[in-house]
Amino acid sequence: MYITSVLSHLGAWEIFQRDFPNEYRELFDVIKGASSTRSFPPKGKNNALGYNSITTGNIERDLNSGFAKFEWILKDRIRLGDKKRISLMKAIKNGIGIEYGFAKFAFIESHVFVKIPLFIRSNKIKIGLVLALMEEATDKFPQGMGNFEFVADRISQIGEILPKYPFAIIGISNRSGPLNIMELTSALDMYLIQMVGYSLVEMRLQTERKNFDFKVELPSKSDKIAKELCAIANLHDGGLLLVGVDNSGNLKGILKSTLDTVQQQVSQIAHNNVQPKPNITFNVFEMPGDSTRCILIIHISEINRKPCIANERVYIRSGNIAIAAKPEEIRKLVSVLPERA
Repeated sequence: MYITSVLSHLGAWEIFQRDFPNEYRELFDVIKGASSTRSFPPKGKNNALGYNSITTGNIERDLNSGFAKFEWILKDRIRLGDKKRISLMKAIKNGIGIEYGFAKFAFIESHVFVKIPLFIRSNKIKIGLVLALMEEATDKFPQGMGNFEFVADRISQIGEILPKYPFAIIGISNRSGPLNIMELTSALDMYLIQMVGYSLVEMRLQTERKNFDFKVELPSKSDKIAKELCAIANLHDGGLLLVGVDNSGNLKGILKSTLDTVQQQVSQIAHNNVQPKPNITFNVFEMPGDSTRCILIIHISEINRKPCIANERVYIRSGNIAIAAKPEEIRKLVSVLPERA
């Protein structure tokens, strides 16, 4: 059999391929050695899925044999609650967990939304992968059996409110073909989750945006930009300015033709108007549906020597705005040193 499609969340497939090259190659080898032929249980017996037939007797046998050959741990378990209940995962190696999705749709979704997070929370795995048959490969198996296309479509509909752990649904087929990879998480959201712990949708819901702010465009006056940079530089861990995003968190974008000018302007203001000068980095993301526009994210690092001063005043963040600090707030800034590893 062959891997032909992947639905990935939070860059799971890219991380798997990049950081776990041995396990990545082993997965392809194991699946290549698996057969999709079907076997049956003793007459009159029902399997655990509730219908007559072992859905994928031979393929599961072949997969288990293949993973065992590469020394994956088979049927690793965690204990739940009162320790009398257990949950099993089909194969685990070096933080990669494999579950088989050769079952009804609800079982596959249970792996994604229940089993995988339980094993991640128990520090058994870092990434969860669910193997599912492509629709064309399910014709030999019972009606109602889940397939990659259906599950991928349902999970894609959830979109921006998916849980924050990396997983991938892997579609396997009897026919070889080019590998189709679909990443659910945008580059923008992956960056935001890494930096502030929230996707853009979650950031919209925050009533107090202390370590980030939305700007449809930067203020035209240099002193206002300096004030914003200074206030964020005085924060623990610094923060972000999202330029091209309105106050409700909707993407508006800025013209790509103005990008260089905007970045140069911010850099010059940071150098000339803010002391000590904070470390500033720029990250540019494509504007969905408009190739002429982009989203600019300005990351302002926390300064080592507080307080940061702009326009001869100390500024701090209060809720969503930058304000001049009072004497007691300045003393607090000076007394609290930034944590360093």
